Amino acid sequence: MITFLRQFFNNRREKYSGLCHMVQKLVNILKQMDPKDPFRIDMIDKLLEKLQSIMLCERLTISSFCKRRLSIVFLRLKFAEHLKEAVTYIEIRVGPKTATDPAFVVTRNMEDFVT
Repeated sequence: MITFLRQFFNNRREKYSGLCHMVQKLVNILKQMDPKDPFRIDMIDKLLEKLQSIMLCERLTISSFCKRRLSIVFLRLKFAEHLKEAVTYIEIRVGPKTATDPAFVVTRNMEDFVT
């Protein structure tokens, strides 16, 4: 828990753990459905599209969710030297939106528009 807090400057590990469990539960439900069911095919396509847009298709872990947070992207793009500084001073445009929440999840497509 302490390393998680230190690495991502985040104390809400349970929130991201819950997200991982919900996705895994959804995948298990979809696996139990008939493979030719049009609803299953549609839901799998939508789920994969969402996971791909936030780059979670390869590994679905708590840290992979946290790596897409705005503060971590801010640090990776070298807008700040330290994570604490990135969290403190976030007020940045992501495309047309102004984001002030360090927990804002940046999709792969929107990463190019962080200014």
